[in-house]
Amino acid sequence: MKGGYFMPKKGENIYKRKDGRWEGRYIKARTNEGKIVYGYVYSKTYRETKIKLKEKNSTINNVRFVKKQTPLFSTLASEWYESIKAYTKLSTQNKYHNLLTLYILPQYGKQTFDAITYEFIESYCRFLLKSGGKKEQGLSPKTVNDVLSIIRRITKFAAQKGFYVACDPSAIQVKQGSKPIRVLNKIEQKQLCMYILNNPEPCNIGILVCLFTGLRIGEICALRWENISLSEQTIYIHQTLQRIQNLSDNVPKTQIIITTPKSACSIRTIPLPDELYNILIKHQKA
Repeated sequence: MKGGYFMPKKGENIYKRKDGRWEGRYIKARTNEGKIVYGYVYSKTYRETKIKLKEKNSTINNVRFVKKQTPLFSTLASEWYESIKAYTKLSTQNKYHNLLTLYILPQYGKQTFDAITYEFIESYCRFLLKSGGKKEQGLSPKTVNDVLSIIRRITKFAAQKGFYVACDPSAIQVKQGSKPIRVLNKIEQKQLCMYILNNPEPCNIGILVCLFTGLRIGEICALRWENISLSEQTIYIHQTLQRIQNLSDNVPKTQIIITTPKSACSIRTIPLPDELYNILIKHQKA
């Protein structure tokens, strides 16, 4: 004390304000991340402020934790969707957009993550398998797994941003049954080849390329003559063609795009079988 004036001690968190009052600061709460939330007391004198502050600090062992307010699922879903655009292909973006719009946001959009439980997600997956889709005849296990995959990604995105999530949907599994694949027998293959040889139109030649090489439809549609080396008897695959939904307004509903494959291992050079090589030479000359 100097001339009746109390000097606050270092570390007391008591300060003289410009308006003449004294202010004391104390720890009021902590967030889930440990961030301090401060509270304040005010008095006309240093002594009164110190007494008030002591009363508040006496409850410091009972500091409450303030839960970070969790936004709606739709808000974080939109943020996640925007965040993945930089490194995903347009076709994948369209797929995610449709799954969000048709199946995910109508169910979870207005919910917060602390309200979306394991049982909630699991029961919705069962519903989609049984009664999902426009005709309410159920969605395929593949589609339901795609829906579940996006929910997992958005939940992980929310957790990484520090929000509380009520469950880990990665433990939820949807079994996919294998369906038998119908393949052409040798007689049918021979009949198809004979028909194409008698009708060597571009579309038919594409079917023949698929039959001899196993290329995907999109890869065949993206092929150009410069990708086919008749001298080395090889085909270089590095592009795929797709017709995708156009999400922009006032434009055609779909658009055709030619892009690189999703994975680097899909870029490859394959040998031309002799039979196909001879057919392509004739077709090129024609």
